[in-house]
Amino acid sequence: MHYMTLSFTHKNTDIKIREKLSFSNEDKLRSVQKKILECPTVNEIIVLSTCNRVEIITSTQECVTSLDYIFDQIATISGVSKEELEGRADVYDDNGAIHHLFAVASSLDSLVIGETQIVGQLKDAYRFSYEEGFCGQKLGRAMHNAFRCAAAVRSGTDISKSPISVSSVAVCKAKDIFGNIGGMSAVIVGAGEMSELAAKHLITAGVNVI
Repeated sequence: MHYMTLSFTHKNTDIKIREKLSFSNEDKLRSVQKKILECPTVNEIIVLSTCNRVEIITSTQECVTSLDYIFDQIATISGVSKEELEGRADVYDDNGAIHHLFAVASSLDSLVIGETQIVGQLKDAYRFSYEEGFCGQKLGRAMHNAFRCAAAVRSGTDISKSPISVSSVAVCKAKDIFGNIGGMSAVIVGAGEMSELAAKHLITAGVNVI
């Protein structure tokens, strides 16, 4: 039995492709995981889909066949060619897959190192897959250890001394550029988690938010 993860992130995939790969609601998540589990060599699966990454985390009997099948299915679902997906994805297996999972959970692989959203997003992805019957003991053991690792990193280092996110960093950058931004106006286009966090940080800074 093997662990294998396909990773599409801000490091290897531009925003246009990431949007095509996004599984932004439960119906899409359910559909893609059901389809991949039709492969006889894939035993368990968890799909993590955020604005900056798509991680397809699997337990497989054999990696080569499983990888080829997954690329085929993701290409069909996303409309991105299999060749482009193969050229972009980072693929991890066994120890490498576990190391990558721990790094993701601990926010060491994030666009903003130390951001606090990722472990919650990973827990939600695991919970969904478990409740839908897409994963079991093997991935469950890996995920629980990843969550323990993330907690140890947060408690044993200063990485999360101040809550941080992409949105908070953007507001800090605005302060660096403009100085005091209190009384200025900002327009937020979007209704997702990052937009909500940006609005909160801007309001705290005294900005008029539209």
